[in-house]
Amino acid sequence: MNTLFAETGVDGWVQGLGGRFGIFFGVGGRVQKMEDTLRRDQELMSRFIRACGRHGVYFHDYGSLVVGHHGISAAHEEEDIAEALDRVRSALGAL
Repeated sequence: MNTLFAETGVDGWVQGLGGRFGIFFGVGGRVQKMEDTLRRDQELMSRFIRACGRHGVYFHDYGSLVVGHHGISAAHEEEDIAEALDRVRSALGAL
């Protein structure tokens, strides 16, 4: 997804471990500490979530309570992930 953000010029960053990851908008790169997340662009995150929903990809929207808690599971095969990324690319293009 970081590649998709760079390709589309969207100020977003994804980081995580294993199947769990966070999506952060407006932080300008790697999140090192909690204070980094406070600079996030919540409005852009909301727009991203709505755009992805319109393209058939669901992300949680926890509002301002929880930052960047998303994931994939063993039920997602490589083809599923590739299709989801194509849909995310389309959603980012629509922002």
